[in-house]
Amino acid sequence: MDPTIKGAIIGAVATAVGAAIAWLGARSQAKAALEVVRIQARTQRMDGLWQMRRAAYGDLLDSVETLRSKIGAAADAVGDAHRHGAHTLAGGQARDRARAAREEMLSALAAMRHKCTVLGLSVTTLEAGTAESFGSVVTGVVHDLIAWDDATGMLDGDRDELRRIFFARMEALPHSVDHFIDMTRGYLQTLQDVAPERPRRFWQRRSVG
Repeated sequence: MDPTIKGAIIGAVATAVGAAIAWLGARSQAKAALEVVRIQARTQRMDGLWQMRRAAYGDLLDSVETLRSKIGAAADAVGDAHRHGAHTLAGGQARDRARAAREEMLSALAAMRHKCTVLGLSVTTLEAGTAESFGSVVTGVVHDLIAWDDATGMLDGDRDELRRIFFARMEALPHSVDHFIDMTRGYLQTLQDVAPERPRRFWQRRSVG
């Protein structure tokens, strides 16, 4: 073979091999770059999700603290109303204060229930259930106070029993709040993706039996 032709062939092959290597290298770099972009996107998404969840938990806990304050104010007013009785001027004024404090407490309760519902949109089903159970505990304290408040016409012993039940559960409420905070901290430290799993198409489902 003519040396010139042979050299040309070798040069062409070398060029082709070099081009193939360059193409493979560029493809590998492109894949690596794409993977970096995917990781960055997922990291940003998870960070945004964490911030959203943390804010939702914070809003719920803030609403619980507001409600606890309103429960305390209502309990003081109810106690005054019971002490003064309903058939005196002071008793009537105390009953008006108790009624107003009760309305403020119920408004704060509605706000807390709303925050609990909003939280459910931002967290997993397990977390939503935990928050709902916690909200039920706080709501139960409100109902206990209402039962005591409505006991005006009852015997002293029955009214005192309702008062005892309310204050016992009110005193236990901080423990429930602390427990919920501990669970919240655990949930936030083990962040899960709350996006629902994409359902499998019917032809992808394997028959059972």
